[in-house]
Amino acid sequence: MKNKILVFLAITFVSLFSFSKPQNTENFQKSIKKNLAKLKSCSDKSGSKTAVSGTVVVDLEINDNASIQRIKINDDQSTLTDLNVQQCVVLTMKEFKFPKAPKGEIVPFSYPVNFK
Repeated sequence: MKNKILVFLAITFVSLFSFSKPQNTENFQKSIKKNLAKLKSCSDKSGSKTAVSGTVVVDLEINDNASIQRIKINDDQSTLTDLNVQQCVVLTMKEFKFPKAPKGEIVPFSYPVNFK
């Protein structure tokens, strides 16, 4: 009986702490969408003479000071591997103004930038 209680408590503990509250990232994504033209100009940074085509997926974390806590290219989901374009996307996003995350929280989200 004691073992069953311990297992139940362990499962309850894990289930309570393994799921974080989902965040609404719509306002953060709007900050990127209104600057999409700046991101699209990153295709000009490619050293290629052919048109740039593919997706660069960027993972961001915004903190409660409206600052980017972390930003990186998601290599597993990105199909455009041109490092010049990827670097331009990251540097350009660093200039964007984001809303503040809720006090004491960091909001993670991903954003795909499509180049055609």
